[in-house]
Amino acid sequence: MIQLFDRNHFYYLEHPSTKEALLSSMVGKLVEDKYAPEEFLVSILEREKLGQTNINNILAIPHPMSLM
Repeated sequence: MIQLFDRNHFYYLEHPSTKEALLSSMVGKLVEDKYAPEEFLVSILEREKLGQTNINNILAIPHPMSLM
């Protein structure tokens, strides 16, 4: 199972960032590495409007509106 996760796509932040800045940075890396399409960020932000994807103050699992 661990082979499904690329350690380059996990982030630990010592200092807070805005949600939008963090999502933009994370999605930018996924798009750059060809894991996600260009419209991925738009879909994630649309999903976030319906309800936040954070589990607690430490962990969040942002995801798009539909399978991409």
